[in-house]
Amino acid sequence: MRRIGVSWLSNTSWIQTCQQQCSFSAPLVLSFALPPSASSGRVLSAEVDFTMELGDRFIQSAHHDEPPGRYMSLALWPTDTTQRQQATVVYDNFGGHRRFVSDRWGADSIVWVRDTTEAQARLETFTYRRTGPDAYWYAWHVRASPSRPIVLGDSATCRRKR
Repeated sequence: MRRIGVSWLSNTSWIQTCQQQCSFSAPLVLSFALPPSASSGRVLSAEVDFTMELGDRFIQSAHHDEPPGRYMSLALWPTDTTQRQQATVVYDNFGGHRRFVSDRWGADSIVWVRDTTEAQARLETFTYRRTGPDAYWYAWHVRASPSRPIVLGDSATCRRKR
């Protein structure tokens, strides 16, 4: 895919801007570098790509750790803002899949909460928040067991690759 340099993180919502930019003939790929972060005690970096897919009805999120990290994931985020609740499934390279729901898109953010009705599901949240024209912040919170508090697993500010 050809990467297109666009300002998708402007003053409009993520979805509106992605949809507006998809009038190009080539697919829209927004590539961000996840910097090394020690919030979890590990120092890893990754690349995260966002593309509009399936007639602009979904944003595909593709996460790929850079070595020595091994984690990769893929998810489709619905762009229909008229629906009260959104849902996505995150698939990973270890054969796992986790369902998340969100009440709705905000102008600058979305929070995905793990569907804990799944067998053996632990509480997890992913927050994605736009922080500037070429950056977003994300945080992953997790609770290891029902008797434990929810804690920060990872967070980072991700910047657009140039």
